Amino acid sequence: MENIIYEYQYDTYECSVAAKASKDMLSGDLAINLIVFEDISFTAAKVIDLAWNMLVGRGYQAIAAYACYRLFTGILYLTAEQQSISARTYSAVAFYATSLWSSESIFRTIRLEKLRLFNKLAFVWMLISVMYLLFVVTMADLMTGYVAGQAMWLKYPNGTMMETGPINETALFNIVLDVQNAHLPPQNITMPDKMAIEPNWTLSAGGIHMAVIPSSPESKNGTMIFESCLNVNEMGLYYVDAYLDPRPGNPYGPYWYSSGDYRYNDPPRQKLLTSYSAESCLNLFNFGTTDLFQLPNYSPNMTWWRDEKNFRCLPSETYSWGFSYQCTILLTSINSIWLLVTVSLWLHVELKSQFLQKRGPLGTWRAVIDLANAVQERLGRDTGAYTEAQLEKEIGKIQPLTYSIEQDAPDGLGRIRLGTSGEGDEEWPRRDLKLDWKVKYC
Repeated sequence: MENIIYEYQYDTYECSVAAKASKDMLSGDLAINLIVFEDISFTAAKVIDLAWNMLVGRGYQAIAAYACYRLFTGILYLTAEQQSISARTYSAVAFYATSLWSSESIFRTIRLEKLRLFNKLAFVWMLISVMYLLFVVTMADLMTGYVAGQAMWLKYPNGTMMETGPINETALFNIVLDVQNAHLPPQNITMPDKMAIEPNWTLSAGGIHMAVIPSSPESKNGTMIFESCLNVNEMGLYYVDAYLDPRPGNPYGPYWYSSGDYRYNDPPRQKLLTSYSAESCLNLFNFGTTDLFQLPNYSPNMTWWRDEKNFRCLPSETYSWGFSYQCTILLTSINSIWLLVTVSLWLHVELKSQFLQKRGPLGTWRAVIDLANAVQERLGRDTGAYTEAQLEKEIGKIQPLTYSIEQDAPDGLGRIRLGTSGEGDEEWPRRDLKLDWKVKYC
């Protein structure tokens, strides 16, 4: 007997997260639809998600925080060189640059202090950047995630379900075998010559039960009995003459074949022996070409498995990890804009600030010494008895601070100091401090 030739349709339906997500990628859905890892365990999905959070989210936050610190202290330097700034703002930016605690002083500076347009916009960007650092890890997490996988199930016309996986040869064969195992043919059969037999239903072809009754124990001729549906409710039991092919040299040994041309163009050789009710005929799927077991008077369901409405995607035990297309585009755009503005401001501050060029970045100890000298001018040296509340009150009374230089000191040295600009000095906010490379400053 020849093998059934299967004709496959691979693109019938697909329940994998990647395949379903690709269809919805541009629909505006914020779900995970750019799949990187599919069919992984829950533990693997959690490990990947944790690695993304720590390496990308936290790592990028650390780099962005360093960039913000350098930018904020540079803006503080430049503002104190060109104009004046309150002691509260100076301490907040110098000591808590990227902390949320600095946002109140930055906001007060934007709202109350008289600054040049560039300096005011720079402080606005500082406030935006503090908020950005607060949510940057959350934004990284919003871009990715893991979702439960789905398995494909085929719903039979009688309502039963069977998991199939993607439409492929294995899945099709499993469906056929499910039909084969749904029932067993009759065990006691009466042949046309009134002889009662008990067939040995050990053979099958394409999911169809078969049995062979040799004419005699040593004979190479006999009768092949097989099933074929008459309609959706009734199974027919047919018989046809058969012979044994010894197939010498074949590792699978001899095999029984029907005599003559048993294909669909010679149906008279197939004789109906009996019929009986069989629910499996409702679920019999024709995956191949017309063969011995598909009689002209009834063709099994050829379209059921090709209709995607008969498939169901149900949760499986696997997971998929990937990106949200819409979130990735949106948040990557936000990150790119922030990075572009931050780098542009940083370059401007580096080029314009005299102190950044000649003193280097403003660090913690530099800020401590400069601010201590300015506070000492106001409070004097005897400050040991002040409480924190008293210090807050007195420092709040200090006039805005600015950097100044003395170029003509008697010892020939230039002196740099942070102090008040002086009351009534209206020209000071428009002065640009210049350091002379030939002068040694102390």
